Amino acid sequence: MKRILALLLALLMLLALTACGKDEESTPTGESTGATTNSTESTTNTTESTDPTDGTQTGTQGTTESTAGGETAETAKPSTATLSTTTPATMTPSATTSPTKTPATVNLATTVSNSTTPATTKPSATTKPSATTKPLATTTSPTTEASHTHSYSSKVTTAATCGKDGVKTFTCSCGDTYTEKIAATGQHSWSSWKTETCALVDRKGTDKRTCSTCSASETRENIENVLYNSFYDPGLEQLFYWGFNYDGSLRAYSLLEYAPYKYSKFVYKENSTDTIYDALAKIFVIDSSFKDKMRAEGKSNPYYLGYNEANDTFTFKENNMGSVGRIEALGYIHNGGKEYTVYYRFEESVLDESPQIYKVVLEFNRTDSFNINNWSLNGEENKYLSFEKVSSVPSDLTK
Repeated sequence: MKRILALLLALLMLLALTACGKDEESTPTGESTGATTNSTESTTNTTESTDPTDGTQTGTQGTTESTAGGETAETAKPSTATLSTTTPATMTPSATTSPTKTPATVNLATTVSNSTTPATTKPSATTKPSATTKPLATTTSPTTEASHTHSYSSKVTTAATCGKDGVKTFTCSCGDTYTEKIAATGQHSWSSWKTETCALVDRKGTDKRTCSTCSASETRENIENVLYNSFYDPGLEQLFYWGFNYDGSLRAYSLLEYAPYKYSKFVYKENSTDTIYDALAKIFVIDSSFKDKMRAEGKSNPYYLGYNEANDTFTFKENNMGSVGRIEALGYIHNGGKEYTVYYRFEESVLDESPQIYKVVLEFNRTDSFNINNWSLNGEENKYLSFEKVSSVPSDLTK
């Protein structure tokens, strides 16, 4: 019976030791307990281990330090310990001694330490938070632009001319530009030839044309229409039509028909006898006595000549100033100096008669041709020296 009780007691003690071991394993060695303490407590726990040979117990001491006043505790790293267990003593009954209940001695301070679990320190309740650190500025790497392919449009900024290069400008939507040269065309856009100075018997004329693109100009000699330019006089048809005196001298009436036909300034205006005489005297060889012949013709034909005897004026307003025929210079002979002999052919427009040939000696003074468009002559007039009606034309005429 005693053995049974001893075994039960040993079993209970073993269960108690096992329970204690489990409690110590759940709580790390060296942990500070208690909320706040004003004193420093140091606890020294000795872990006993049983030498496997002689059963002696050896221990490694670990020390835990706590700081007073709730400050953070600094814990020394526990030394490595060997997990130990306490073997309950067995009771051997003595032969001479009555069995006595002897409980095994158990060191309740013995603990099982987990050497791999570090001690932890409970932080102070009033730990001051560290200063806030300003975050570093975020740096964003630049986005790489997509590659750009130029697309150019072109425009002629300076047009090429006949003698000057042009410029063509190419522009991309991104603003990039470049230029190209446009070669000069080398082809002029010429106007038609225009007479700059007419050809006369004593000079060559010049024609000129101009490029409409670059304004360049060219000139050339002109020897055309020399007879017309030098000798055409529309008033001569009136003179040849109305004729001469029987002795071949100039007839006053014929010259009064010549004056308004040749000079439009005399038409439908009152002009004195002296004014008309001065104009005729520059062209024909007449003297002042010719004025009386003009007045006499005016009195005889007041209706046609518009003569006013009281004012001694001619108006020519009633006179028919139409053409009476066609006149043409056939050729000339240069007599020397300014004197030329010119042959004219005159064809009447009214009578169906053979053409009349007139030999006219004149002093050549013209610097321009008679302008049939505005019926005027720029420059000096030729002066007629004599008139003679002939039947033929010399063969050596210059035409």
